[in-house]
Amino acid sequence: MRWFAPLAMVVLSACSGSRRSVPERRPAASAVAGSATDAASALAPPPAPENAPRAAAAPGIAPPGTPPLAPGCEAPSLDLRSIFEGGACRVDEDAIPTGALPSTLPETVRVRVEPAIAQVRRGEPVHAEIRLDNTGTEPADVYVSYICGPRAKELVSAHIEQLVRQERVDIGGRRCGRGCGGGAIRHHVRLPPGGVARYPFEASTRIEWFDDHCEASRRAPIAAGNYRLVVRGRFLPDRRSLDAELRIVEP
Repeated sequence: MRWFAPLAMVVLSACSGSRRSVPERRPAASAVAGSATDAASALAPPPAPENAPRAAAAPGIAPPGTPPLAPGCEAPSLDLRSIFEGGACRVDEDAIPTGALPSTLPETVRVRVEPAIAQVRRGEPVHAEIRLDNTGTEPADVYVSYICGPRAKELVSAHIEQLVRQERVDIGGRRCGRGCGGGAIRHHVRLPPGGVARYPFEASTRIEWFDDHCEASRRAPIAAGNYRLVVRGRFLPDRRSLDAELRIVEP
């Protein structure tokens, strides 16, 4: 074992006597691969933090990657009356995201009465609909709620008034109020771009007469002429009133 000592001394003296550093040689292939990897890393965007918050979508706009709703709750054409009466698309208040119940509908959703000009004969009912159109380029989440319902006569009120004086012409007798109570019922539907949700309803063109016991009956038809049909959808977030022109003609 003694003959190893001189060799160790030689190696030690060689390392201590010469201070030049000998560059480490690497295979050419590794150098090329390393430079390509560095270039790709420089061009790639920095990774997002694991807990980074997602960009907030506009109110009422479904962000990308939002899971689809139940069948019948997300479609290009929806019948809200059937949804309400069938109890579909209902959601609990706890399941609704914070801030998803605005006081108004999404900005891209247009609400109107269709047809805008209705014509009927004296005594015949008006058949129309409250229509919600998504005029935007992104899907729109629509949350609606009501206390009275789900029958149409409880969710939609319509009356007829004069064009100029705006006085009702479809009511007579004693003035009686109506009311109801209970917990709120909420529904969630989603309209794709160009999608529409409809709520069909019927409005009488006969005078509603209340007796002393506030029992209502429909009597004589309203006279022929041009009127304003005022419609209020109680399921809309802001309970807004919608107008349409009504022409009553002789039979």
